[in-house]
Amino acid sequence: MKTDIKRQWVEALRSGDYQQGKEYLRKDDKFCCLGVLCDLAVKAGVVTEAPGVNGSTLYGVEGDRDSEVLPRAVQEWAGLDDRVPSVVTSLHDDDPDDDPEAVSIEVAELNDSFCYDFEALADLIEAQL
Repeated sequence: MKTDIKRQWVEALRSGDYQQGKEYLRKDDKFCCLGVLCDLAVKAGVVTEAPGVNGSTLYGVEGDRDSEVLPRAVQEWAGLDDRVPSVVTSLHDDDPDDDPEAVSIEVAELNDSFCYDFEALADLIEAQL
């Protein structure tokens, strides 16, 4: 990932300017972690946004817009290898006797299914992408 884009993304996630949402890049003014990156791409003039269904927002360029994964234009701008990047983390429940195993998992899955907050996601993105 490009260092300057990563810095902007991590700062935006930690800023408190974005309300966290799930399952969509942006829906009803709530963002998933990837939606925050898309919003930065809009501000940089890389992509545009358009209304999606059920209050969601589509990001991208003509012919490549999405509401759930990074459009290719954002992926390329950010210098990411995948439209949904992955990090390695230990998933566990609250049982202190559990010995969590490190796994590679998509950041969107950590946002949506495992309810990692933006601060925790920013830490993983900063360290690994």
